[in-house]
Amino acid sequence: MKATIVTIGNELLAGRTVDTNFTFLARALGAAGVRVHRHVTVGDERGAILATVRGALRDSELVLLSGGLGPTSDDVTRDVMAELAGRPLVLDPEVAARIAARMTSLGRTLTAVGNRQALLPAGMAQLRNPIGLAPGLWHEVGGAVVCALPGVPRELMAMTSEVLVPRLRAFRSDLAPLPVVTLRTIGVPESDIAERIETDGIDLYGVTLAYLPGPGGVDLRITGTEPHAAAAVERVAATIAGRLADAIYTRGEEPMEEVVGRLLAARGQKLALAESCTGGLVGYRITRVAGSSAYFAGGIVAYADEAKRDLLGVSPALLAAHGAVSAETAAAMAEGVRARLGTDLGLAVTGIAGPGGGSVEKPVGLVFVAAAGPAPAAIVTRRHLLLGDRQQVRERAATHALDLARRALLNLTDPIIA
Repeated sequence: MKATIVTIGNELLAGRTVDTNFTFLARALGAAGVRVHRHVTVGDERGAILATVRGALRDSELVLLSGGLGPTSDDVTRDVMAELAGRPLVLDPEVAARIAARMTSLGRTLTAVGNRQALLPAGMAQLRNPIGLAPGLWHEVGGAVVCALPGVPRELMAMTSEVLVPRLRAFRSDLAPLPVVTLRTIGVPESDIAERIETDGIDLYGVTLAYLPGPGGVDLRITGTEPHAAAAVERVAATIAGRLADAIYTRGEEPMEEVVGRLLAARGQKLALAESCTGGLVGYRITRVAGSSAYFAGGIVAYADEAKRDLLGVSPALLAAHGAVSAETAAAMAEGVRARLGTDLGLAVTGIAGPGGGSVEKPVGLVFVAAAGPAPAAIVTRRHLLLGDRQQVRERAATHALDLARRALLNLTDPIIA
């Protein structure tokens, strides 16, 4: 089943809103066995949306619209669906009653504008909205389907998972997900990964291999071209894993902070953080994982040298001799926070995020990360020279700090770097 996804909104075209809906829909449809072969973004203009849908129906069995089901004048997707089906918009009493009940519960009065969400194409099938007011719409056209979903991400996600995918599977009994394995890597550039994988040749057995670089590393996605290709996907994944060794930090979509959290939880250990250039970003990533209180004790953002000295116990002499951005300071920060918060592992990051503050000896992007265990000898540091703007350096520094924690927990660390 081939699909076109149409995301709707002037704010998307203007770049003021990031189109997360497309990413979610493409992944959800792919997992269900639907191949997305086109993505189009159009503004809140009825004629443009209608033309896009009619064009997509020439070579797509599913056209999925995201957005334009709200109550305001620029929400025109209902009008497009009505015109496409040749049906008038009529007030749906059940939807109207649901909207009225919601307004009453909020202590508000239902207005004509609010009630626009209950105007639906006469007789058109609806898709239940598990958490919102506006239902989705389902319209079959000559063996193809046009679906309209809300643009609110939470509502779209719930409706897709709970309502749309099951209905698509009922509509097309031959749908089967394509086998996919994702291997996430850290610390090795894309070109080096390709050389290690491809130098001796690799038999792909008819599957596809995609290199997907991102701020945290390179993902390798191995996808079967047919639903029965799972064995071939596994053979290729095993070959790649053997050639990349510990550069692969997980199999699947698990982010680095979840990997670290899982390792800490499995060992019954706790982590403390000392952050300088990342300004709490590592702590944010750790704590956005549900259940992180079981293994995360807390963190100290020690930006100024005085904070490193007073809060973490970094020696003034050490700071004077080596500077705030050094392996020695990172190691002292990691041991300081571990000792003060009484944890099994202390993790520290210090660096120069830019755009200013660099020098020939210590350029912008220079970052040191350190991990300290209970014994002084168990302190390891790593030096990184990271590319990108200020935010990219901070994000990559946070990822490398978390990777050092992973390596420390798995005993994969290197000796201290002076």
